[in-house]
Amino acid sequence: MQANIDAGQRYLSIANDTKRAVVTLGARMRELAIRCEGRDLLATLFGEGCVVSQMIDSIFSSADQTLLLHMGLTDKSNGNWSSPFCVHFVDDLLIFTDPDLPQAERPTSYVDPFWGSKILTRVLVRGKVATVLDMGCGAGILALTMSRYAENVVGIDLNPRAISLSKFNATINDVQNVRFEHGDLYAPVQSKRFDRIVFNTPSFSRDGTDQNILNQGETVLQRFLTGLDEHLTRDGYCQLCCLMQDFPSSRFEDRFMRWLGQDFQVVVVDYGQEDLSALMAARCGWFTIRRGERHFMEFFQPPSLGYSGPLEQLPIDLFANFVISEMDKSGA
Repeated sequence: MQANIDAGQRYLSIANDTKRAVVTLGARMRELAIRCEGRDLLATLFGEGCVVSQMIDSIFSSADQTLLLHMGLTDKSNGNWSSPFCVHFVDDLLIFTDPDLPQAERPTSYVDPFWGSKILTRVLVRGKVATVLDMGCGAGILALTMSRYAENVVGIDLNPRAISLSKFNATINDVQNVRFEHGDLYAPVQSKRFDRIVFNTPSFSRDGTDQNILNQGETVLQRFLTGLDEHLTRDGYCQLCCLMQDFPSSRFEDRFMRWLGQDFQVVVVDYGQEDLSALMAARCGWFTIRRGERHFMEFFQPPSLGYSGPLEQLPIDLFANFVISEMDKSGA
């Protein structure tokens, strides 16, 4: 089916007097997603497919249907229901994002379907903490995941529509200890420090059409790492996902550690090559960073992308609080 013309552009709207109804609707949708047939139906409705009215009538009340249409989450035409958004099931959360569109069809307001974030949700350093920062939060998947074990979470994004979508996802999942701020990198939080900082960097591409993605992403990455020392608590962890490329006169490892500028320990899980174009390729990796007595970067290459077994072989001193998520245990 052809993608909805509003895909990547529509803003979701929640009126103050409907917030409680949205929370209730979200609870019903999460309950529906527990059952295979319910999850399949939601995946079709929020996945560039169509669902006939009879099926919608069987799972949503007339009040729920009115709310779905009023918020802009769904459309109805000629007895068929569809949506310009797609849904992702992450632990017990429902996360709505834009669909996966070709590069040429993505407007500037596009919010990606958390390509790199899907990896990060599976390898987050977990454990009770006070404060978390999700940099470049997108649709809010990492911030909402980390809200389960953090007292307070802040998500930041330069895209106003990403902030709007993140706030919607927080409301429909009834998450109340997260706030989302529009701004450039650390600007909205000034000099505040955080126990966990995560960043799915803009250097992570999927379709390989942008040959400048590394240069653009590394500019942002450099600014982020330069400010990390000021914003990470003494015993805090930073995790990020990005692309890596070595040049004849400059190794990525050297650039990365130079930008950090202090004594940090870094573990990189290198999970394969990303072909950016016919002329360019780079390695993909997720990084875990903490302060250390010596300055080093250590690479680890898992034998598979399953993550359930190989992650246990990572250096234990860097992952004292590491917990493999339920998604990994189930092999999903």
